[in-house]
Amino acid sequence: MTKLREEIDSFKEEKRMSDILNELRSKEFNVLSHGLKMSSNTENLDESEGVVRSFLVKDLKFPQSEVDRMHFANVHRLPRRVDATHSSTNSTHTSPQIVVKLCKMKDKFTILKLA
Repeated sequence: MTKLREEIDSFKEEKRMSDILNELRSKEFNVLSHGLKMSSNTENLDESEGVVRSFLVKDLKFPQSEVDRMHFANVHRLPRRVDATHSSTNSTHTSPQIVVKLCKMKDKFTILKLA
């Protein structure tokens, strides 16, 4: 019975480590952007992508042709957070962060180099 318990525990630990590695791999193509203003209060996924593409061209000075060539697997905003530096009675909302999942690691490195 002890041997079986050890095998089960070993399997659970291997599974847990595998899950952690898979989660890390799934995030390795992600770029998290802070401070990009929302295009509207009801910004949709396409508008979020437009905000990111505009930021790359206008602020990071990427050539438009290179930005047009980039493929994003997903672009979305994280849930809105209240700024912790303000009291709850006088709270202001910061712009929600944008998560950009790129299809090519090369594009991620290029963005991070210019940011």
